[in-house]
Amino acid sequence: MRTREFGVLSLFVAVITVGVLVLAACQAKAEDIQGLLQAAEGKEVIITTNDGKTVRVTVDDQMLKEARSLVGGEVSLKFRADDRRGLEVRRVGEDQKFSGMIQSMTADTWVIGGKTFKVTAATVLDGGLVNGALARVEFVTMPDGAMLATEIETDREQEHFAAPLGSISSSSVTLNGKTFRVNAATRIESGIAPGTPVRVKFTVLPDGSMVAIEVEREQAQDRLNGAVQSVSGDMWTVGGKAFKINEATRLEPGLTAGVNARVRFIAMADGTMVATRIQVDKSGPNGAKKEDEISGKVESIGENAWMIGGKTIKVNPATRIEEGLAVGESARVRFITAPDGSMLATRVEADMSGKQREEQFRQERQREQEQQRGREQETERQRQQEQERIRSMEQEREQDRQREQERERERSRERGASSLPVLSSIVQFVSADSVVVGGKTFKVNAATELKPGVAVGKEANVRFAVMPNGSMVALQIEIEKPEAQKPEDRPKDRSSVAFPVLEGTIQSLSADTVVIGGKAFKVNAASEVKPGLALGGNAKVRFVTMADGSMLATQVEPELPRQADRQADRQADRQADRQEDRQADRQADRQADRQADRQADRQADRLGRTSGLLPVMAGSVQSIAGDTVKVNGNTFKINAATEVKPGVAAGANVNVRFVVLPDGSMLAAQVEVEKAEAQRAGDRAGDRSGPGGRGAEPRLDGVIQAIGADTIVVGGQVVKVNTATELKPGLAVGTEARVRFSVRPDGTMLATQIEREADARGREAEARGREAEGEGARGREAEARGRAAEGEGPRGREAEIGDDRGGDRGGGDDRGGGSGGGGGSGSSGSGK
Repeated sequence: MRTREFGVLSLFVAVITVGVLVLAACQAKAEDIQGLLQAAEGKEVIITTNDGKTVRVTVDDQMLKEARSLVGGEVSLKFRADDRRGLEVRRVGEDQKFSGMIQSMTADTWVIGGKTFKVTAATVLDGGLVNGALARVEFVTMPDGAMLATEIETDREQEHFAAPLGSISSSSVTLNGKTFRVNAATRIESGIAPGTPVRVKFTVLPDGSMVAIEVEREQAQDRLNGAVQSVSGDMWTVGGKAFKINEATRLEPGLTAGVNARVRFIAMADGTMVATRIQVDKSGPNGAKKEDEISGKVESIGENAWMIGGKTIKVNPATRIEEGLAVGESARVRFITAPDGSMLATRVEADMSGKQREEQFRQERQREQEQQRGREQETERQRQQEQERIRSMEQEREQDRQREQERERERSRERGASSLPVLSSIVQFVSADSVVVGGKTFKVNAATELKPGVAVGKEANVRFAVMPNGSMVALQIEIEKPEAQKPEDRPKDRSSVAFPVLEGTIQSLSADTVVIGGKAFKVNAASEVKPGLALGGNAKVRFVTMADGSMLATQVEPELPRQADRQADRQADRQADRQEDRQADRQADRQADRQADRQADRQADRLGRTSGLLPVMAGSVQSIAGDTVKVNGNTFKINAATEVKPGVAAGANVNVRFVVLPDGSMLAAQVEVEKAEAQRAGDRAGDRSGPGGRGAEPRLDGVIQAIGADTIVVGGQVVKVNTATELKPGLAVGTEARVRFSVRPDGTMLATQIEREADARGREAEARGREAEGEGARGREAEARGRAAEGEGPRGREAEIGDDRGGDRGGGDDRGGGSGGGGGSGSSGSGK
């Protein structure tokens, strides 16, 4: 006998926030059932629910492939109610579910069992959901921690009632005198009418009324009686019909060729018949008598017949014969009488006493239980192996995804690091969620890139973003000069760093604390403790004050015991301190110069190579004063750092690159006159040739540093989003993005579109390619005109040469005339 085995496995489904909302939209017209997967053949899957109902659903090739591996197990199937088309099939056990009493219901929020769930138009609601009713919720947890309900259904024990449909209206259905309430959540199969056999799934409310959850046609499995003709693997022939057998088919013991059997089956769309149950037909064919029983001594044993108690009993391969029976022993025979009067044994066993029979039954039962446990253990082992394989694959995929995300974040940080404000100073405190640098407290989270070597007492650079509430989130922390770089600039010892110093007697000394001059100083792995320290001795300690007021020693060293040495040492220390002060001043000056240079370089980078990191507003100058400029009704502040290009005046068309300050005002970083039309043609092709004229809006390019429910931080700028914001696919923290936005009256930036920078550049490249094709055509026309001009060139040069020769001849004639004149004059002279 084959036993139906239930395995609870999981088919993993990846969900992202936008993907969850899309799936929820699809579920609004979907149904979800649970039961035993009987078959998956010929584009169809067949499921028998726990209440005995059979459901068939059409699936695609991919889902059919997945379903075949799940035959015989408990599954959950989601399908479209209107066309019975499968959407998803998975093993039971992975959905997030919760049950409790409904305490309150509003348009977008339900409180169930003390938990608050968001409800949208995509949430599937069951019938019978009222305050005080028990409900079961399927939900997903959003990135902000909110729980979004995808389905809410009645959790009371659901009952079924089947009968021809009496009447149906918008508020109730009637079956055989029973009235069931219906509402907008009741699922009613299309095409049913009074008189149609239907099955109603319903729940009873506290007031005793019955609310229909589902109304659909009653479906029954087909049946066939006949002799088993052949048994071959997964195909059986019974009564001349071929049936497919799978793990979900229930087979009764004693079924072999020649035995009459009853088959319950389902006809698939491709004509295949899948057996759900095959059992011995004990009633016999053509109305034969039911099974009888006789007892007697075994007189003879033959291959096809036994003689027992003077009667001839036929046997066949389906007859169950107890081992060890021999001639002369008492036996008990169960048999059926065939239409020809012969007796066909279904079972032959020793005729034992009650106790013997009970002991034999107990032993057989024990053997069956051991076999069942063995099968269950093997199934569990296979299930665990499959789960381990799936977990291993998921872990590998997750590791690959994390590595790729880390590489993308590293590339994005490198591209967008120059757009972030930087603070350089001494690290004073480090914890799991915050760091204090130069007296400023910065939050640290999983996205913070903490470079090696960062520790208390080190000089570090902090790149950070200012959040709307004024707090600062560190995005990158690295030491100012790693020890592997610029060794000639590294201080010889810690005294070169301007820490406060205290001298006094050592009063207490332990592994993590030293008390000097009545003050306690913490000591850790970063503290430099020099040899020679002892209780009662004099020591010098350099320290930093932590955020909680405690003092951390950065260096502890003993003082010389002799007064002269101490005086000399103090003199040397004062001289060294003065030298350090001068050196610190010079270093501070150099650092200020370097900081100014870096700031200027960063500003140049922002305004030059990476100008796209700042938002841009294009328009006409309405007015310009000493500290403000007004463009298109927007007022921008101007200070000494603002780069105002030549030609900026009232009425000029300009581009303003700006930053939004924490108080909501806008500070102009650069104001320049728009380029000539020919120069800006390429820019317009990339920036202003979008559908709906999106390029005319201000634009911000940068790395996504944080994503919230209604805000997004890009390139250090906080931009608000709402339901009208167009969010393109692929957006995630660390991704380089392009934001088009509008500036609201309160100075905040509201995003109208956010997309990946790579996608935007791809469209621009495509536009430039089309423009280049047009330029190529114009270039070919110019080349043809050039060749024509080359043909005209020789004739022009010949004409030019002819003109030159004519000029030469004309010059000769002039000279001849002159000579003749001279001769005439001579002749006249001679005559005189």
